[in-house]
Amino acid sequence: MRPRHIVVGRPGAYGLGMSVAPAPLPAATCAPSVQVYVLSPFRVFVNDHAVDDWPPGKGRSIFKYLALHRSQPVPRDVLMDVFWPGVGQDAARNNLNVAIYGLRKTLARAAPGFTFVRFRQACYAFDPALRLWVDAEAFIDHLHRAQVAEPRGDAAGAVADCQAAQALYGQALLAEDRYEDWPIVKRQSLQADFVRVLEWLCAHHFDAGDFEACAGVAQRLLDVDRCDEPAHRTLMRCYSRMGHAHLALRQYHFCVDALARELKLIPSAQTVALFHSIRQRQAA
Repeated sequence: MRPRHIVVGRPGAYGLGMSVAPAPLPAATCAPSVQVYVLSPFRVFVNDHAVDDWPPGKGRSIFKYLALHRSQPVPRDVLMDVFWPGVGQDAARNNLNVAIYGLRKTLARAAPGFTFVRFRQACYAFDPALRLWVDAEAFIDHLHRAQVAEPRGDAAGAVADCQAAQALYGQALLAEDRYEDWPIVKRQSLQADFVRVLEWLCAHHFDAGDFEACAGVAQRLLDVDRCDEPAHRTLMRCYSRMGHAHLALRQYHFCVDALARELKLIPSAQTVALFHSIRQRQAA
């Protein structure tokens, strides 16, 4: 099960920045530190204090949008189209002004005297002095570090960065906003990269003979997609190598059930052959 090259999206392909953490600011600077979590239940911390009192309306959603598009200022008209589609321009602009006012008021309570969201040349953006960290950016950064380390022969570095990325990816991007249209493309791109990294880790652990670690990663692949047949086969092989043939055979039946329920399909010939091979070895 030879590890394939780690293939991930281009830097900035999701409209996200690339640094794990911003460069330290001079001691005299009073800009607050902000941590944003979008690959787990959405949380925001300002100077290590949770922001819980979000304004009603779209202010919270606009914060998420700005955080995920902070590589460049977001035009006012874009925000109006995203959050108030089909509404007249005057009404949409008024709604946006109200939402931004509420958002600024909420953030000001966390750090009085600092203007988090600035408006210049008909665009909104976070103040560039803000020390902002977003888990999705850190996730992408680890992926690209692994992508650089692997072809250099630094397998340990690639594994460490892939594992760090795996730890950061708690769930799909803004999973609580599954009925919103605007995060869909970013969510799908990040999930595709997450799957590729897990596949690489599976292959690495299997070739290293660490079947327990491989099985754990394969299970995460199945958490993403219960019908991932290669992941089912990987688990079957891991259980068999660890001497748990009964678990390998049970995994085959899990695979059969998932494919039948969700896709109305039967397992491939490769999966069936693996099942029969394990069963024959068990009977021998």
